[in-house]
Amino acid sequence: MALRVGAIVQSPESGQRFKLVEVIGRGGYGVAFRATRVGPKGRRSGTDVCIKVTTDQQSWHREAYFGNLLEGKTGAIEIFETFVVSPSTFVVASELAENGSLASFLESNPRPWSERRIVKEMVSIANALNALHQGGAAHRDVTPFNILVTTNGSLKLADFGISTHWIRPRGAIADIMNRGWVDAQLKDGERVHWDAGDDIWQLGQILGLLLRWCDGDALDLRPMRTGFVRQMQSSAELKVVLRRSIGHRSHRYRNGAEFVAALARPTPIRFGGVRTLNGRQIVFTGPLSIRRDIAARKARRAGAEVANSVSALTDVVVVGRQSANFIADDRGLKLIEAGALRDRGTPIKYINEEQFLRLVQRE
Repeated sequence: MALRVGAIVQSPESGQRFKLVEVIGRGGYGVAFRATRVGPKGRRSGTDVCIKVTTDQQSWHREAYFGNLLEGKTGAIEIFETFVVSPSTFVVASELAENGSLASFLESNPRPWSERRIVKEMVSIANALNALHQGGAAHRDVTPFNILVTTNGSLKLADFGISTHWIRPRGAIADIMNRGWVDAQLKDGERVHWDAGDDIWQLGQILGLLLRWCDGDALDLRPMRTGFVRQMQSSAELKVVLRRSIGHRSHRYRNGAEFVAALARPTPIRFGGVRTLNGRQIVFTGPLSIRRDIAARKARRAGAEVANSVSALTDVVVVGRQSANFIADDRGLKLIEAGALRDRGTPIKYINEEQFLRLVQRE
């Protein structure tokens, strides 16, 4: 049963009738219409809605199920009802996002938001996404085309057509995906499972897109490379969140809740708490007043093991001066990686050069 503009569809469950007014979107699984609620005589009765019509029963079931799972979440599009109008035509009636997708909204709105506004909207979306993660599910399609913008400019997570639960410890089989919006490992087939961390990579890309818009950069809907983060004009705190989200999966936030916590409570670097370097593995980051090889020699004489990179074996990070190569003001990649490990329970401590020199002289 092909539905066109002007047609009226009726829900057999609620009896509500919807008149299809205009096509507002097309996708791989169906067509979305702006629709008006109408009474028995065809008169408008209530606010407009979005009517999504599909012939794909599986995606329709997913839209219905995950939409109900996220009921009441302000960061997700509200699903009003789902029904069947013929053996091969399935309907989802949902909240209408007047401003369309985030992609189209950014193209037509040159005035960027403040970072504060961006954080507020990202927290709302991440909380909705975390509700899926808590239920052992992943969205798998968090892109600028599936984030919708309401009349008042709020962002809403939508399109659950390929969302899925996972029953394996490593996540769901990555059998369906938007290949233009996944990390290189998934795209190249190096990994075959999708978990919450892959949703976080996509969520980080949304944050990056909004921050580039905030910076006044030309709109680019392609995913951002990690190397670009250093060049951004955004605050250091948001650059750290962004770099962790789109970087190596071992340092990503593990779910929407961790992403929200990072946005809400940036973790400062606190120095001290180290009494000896003997038997400790240490890593240097940032320029020192002495040559790095001399500092390493002093550390080894004090009984420390010096490593080139941060790992779960790292005990102490010696932090020098701010470097032009640092990604986010006072933080380079080593400090971002150390922060990720600390979040996972590794008791890494930080000391500055003055503290380091006192410790090596004491041993």
